[in-house]
Amino acid sequence: MKTGFFSARYGAAVALGALVFSISVNAQDGAEAVALPEVVVTASRFARPVKEVLADVTVIDRQQIDESGATTVLQLLALQPGLQVGGSNAGGDKVYIRGGEARMTGLLIDGVRVGGQDGNQPGGGVNWELVPLGDIERIEIVRGPSSVLYG
Repeated sequence: MKTGFFSARYGAAVALGALVFSISVNAQDGAEAVALPEVVVTASRFARPVKEVLADVTVIDRQQIDESGATTVLQLLALQPGLQVGGSNAGGDKVYIRGGEARMTGLLIDGVRVGGQDGNQPGGGVNWELVPLGDIERIEIVRGPSSVLYG
């Protein structure tokens, strides 16, 4: 009977000691969070920082979408510098660079190209009312001739 009492006591002491030492080890691990640089995967499929991408790319992430106050995709895109929204065509609106055409602007919503020359409406128009802003995690706007690489 005494051996059972001592072995239970010994086991409890070992478990308590392990618990105490594990808490002190975690307390010493006070490394601060490290901010990682933003990386965009380009049409060439290489991860590069935004500053090193040759194409003129604007990335709008979920946080920026929430902070914009826009309720529709068209409102959000109209807030972007250099973009023009309008030119309704067969039930869809075009998004294009001022002075350019819709096919010269690449829009990627969550990595999928939307609009442009091969959009779902003739002439590049998209029925933006069917695209819920709340479901979008990321929008990429590619301006100029390099936008064909993203299609």
